[in-house]
Amino acid sequence: GCVEDFTGKGLLDLRAGIIRTPLPARDTFMDDPLRALRAVRFGTRFGFELDTELMQAAASEQVCSALADKVSKERVGTELKGMFDDFAV
Repeated sequence: GCVEDFTGKGLLDLRAGIIRTPLPARDTFMDDPLRALRAVRFGTRFGFELDTELMQAAASEQVCSALADKVSKERVGTELKGMFDDFAV
């Protein structure tokens, strides 16, 4: 099949083991703050490194506040359960 790499960095990042957002990380996480937790989960699961911009955005007070304000506890709980399940494997 054909792989489409719209950013021009996706395949390089995949080979290098780097997780980064296709758009500015802060914008991506403000749109859906749960993506910050998913990035950590997938980085841990696959042994990938998180991009510096991604880590800074995920740790920012603004994104942390958005996670608490915008995302239900159930969705956060589901993501955390996924993290713990990954550690158990």
